[in-house]
Amino acid sequence: MATGERAVFTPSDQLLRLTGNVVVVNSGGTVNSSELVVNLETNVSTFSSTGGGRVTGVFNSQ
Repeated sequence: MATGERAVFTPSDQLLRLTGNVVVVNSGGTVNSSELVVNLETNVSTFSSTGGGRVTGVFNSQ
């Protein structure tokens, strides 16, 4: 599950950009950042932070 304040999808480059207090939770843990970009063509996700903030995460051992 991923949540944020705003989501924008651009079909031309298959990028989904989620911004503003992004939280991603799955069975492996939780990641918090200010931005998440998901390339739906390559299945690569990139977390980033703005304004001197940090990307943080808590990961669970399986």
